[in-house]
Amino acid sequence: MSVKRLGIVGLGLLGTALAERFAAAGYSLLGYDLDPAARDRLKAMGGQPVRSSRDVAMGCSRIVLCLPNSDVVKHVIKEMLPVAWSSTILIDTTTGLPEKMVGLSKMVSSQNIGYLDATIGGSSAQVREGDVIVIAGGERKAFDECGEIFDCFAREKFYVGPCGTGAEVKLAVNMVLGLNRAALAEGLKFAESLGLDPEEVLKILRVSPAYSTVMDTKGDKMLEGDFTPQAKLSQHLKDVRLMLHIGVKNGAKLPLTQMHKRILKKAEVDGYGDEDNSAIIKVYDPSPNDKS
Repeated sequence: MSVKRLGIVGLGLLGTALAERFAAAGYSLLGYDLDPAARDRLKAMGGQPVRSSRDVAMGCSRIVLCLPNSDVVKHVIKEMLPVAWSSTILIDTTTGLPEKMVGLSKMVSSQNIGYLDATIGGSSAQVREGDVIVIAGGERKAFDECGEIFDCFAREKFYVGPCGTGAEVKLAVNMVLGLNRAALAEGLKFAESLGLDPEEVLKILRVSPAYSTVMDTKGDKMLEGDFTPQAKLSQHLKDVRLMLHIGVKNGAKLPLTQMHKRILKKAEVDGYGDEDNSAIIKVYDPSPNDKS
């Protein structure tokens, strides 16, 4: 079966952005999502929506999984296993618990199916621009065989070791990235409280020693109040909880991440969970849930 036929399960923010890149690269796409509107989006870009993840597995030897967490991934894989080709490689983009990913890899290996925890560093908007990185763990041979697929949407790809290590590195990346977002939000609100022009401060920050790419990807969204999701705030809170779970298990001290979790939880309670993760800046404004 030609690898130019590619399956994708999960057509949310990330999955849809990946599908657009794959379609533009000439892949014949077979895809599934629970949401009929997501399947319609796939059809509009020239892909073929199907009725189940089983149908995807029956038609493709390379399948990209873009799902909320590893428990959902496990459910989907169990559906696909009875009909999957023995040469199939599953490319799991979920930022999940590394130990669960190791378990998934063991579950499929008995059927000669490959599994990569191929996490993506960047938002759905950055996927559309081809400005993300892939951080993958699993068998090196499987990683090499999927290089052409990664090149469709990523500017760099990294093989970091056995299954689970991709997720571990991604969590470290997301930790720093999320704290950068929180620091930017706090800094902009601090400047505003002093009567400074936040737009001018952001302009200065971008050329200062404090610069990070978060200022380019999220700074304008924060100032303009445009929280159309590229990556949801609640999804990052899920990642932060994973960081702390693994950190406790391995004896890591993560005081900034503990504080970050509290800020994100407040944002979620205030109703911002489905908004872009840049909506963390809204925590610094008065909310209906604040005690007087």
